[in-house]
Amino acid sequence: MKKILLSGAVLLLSLSAFAQNCTKILKTETYGSTVMTSMKEPIKVTQGSDGIEINLIFGSNLIFKVGTANRALKCVGSNALMNTIFTDGSKSSLTHMGKLNCEGNFSVFFGEVFQNTNELQQLETKKIKTIGITYSDYKDNKRVDNIEVFSLTDDQSTMVMQTLKCLSILKN
Repeated sequence: MKKILLSGAVLLLSLSAFAQNCTKILKTETYGSTVMTSMKEPIKVTQGSDGIEINLIFGSNLIFKVGTANRALKCVGSNALMNTIFTDGSKSSLTHMGKLNCEGNFSVFFGEVFQNTNELQQLETKKIKTIGITYSDYKDNKRVDNIEVFSLTDDQSTMVMQTLKCLSILKN
C-alpha cells in the first residue's frame, strides 16, 4: 500500500513539475472571443544570414507555424512542403495549409479532421534534425521552387517536443 501511495505522490510531483515547465514556455492571450495559447518566444533557427522562427499555437486547433527570421521576401505556395528529417533517420512531409503568401509564412494545422495525427505524434516524440521548406520564386513568368533546409540544435528540437506536449494537454 505504501508503494502505491509513494508512486502516486511521485506521479503528482512529476505532473506538477511538468505543468510548471509549461507555464514557463507558454502564454495565453484572448483575441475577441478566441483564446490562443502559444510559445512565449518562438524558436529561432539561424543559418548564416538566413533563418526561420518556429511558433507553436493552440486555439481551436494545434498550429505549427514557420516564418522567416529576417523577413526576407520568400513566397510559400498553397501546396508548399515542409520536409522534416528526425534524428533517428525517419522522415515526414507536410503540406502548407494556407494561401500563397510572400511573407515566408508556412502553417500546418493538426488534428483528426486534418488526417495528420501520425505526423503530430512524430513531432511530439522524435527530435528534429532538419526542416526543409519549399519556397517559390517567379522568373520569366515561370514558378521556380527551391527547398531551404534548416538544422535544429538538440535544445531547439527538445523545445519543439516539450511545447507540443504542453499544448497537447490543452487539446485533450
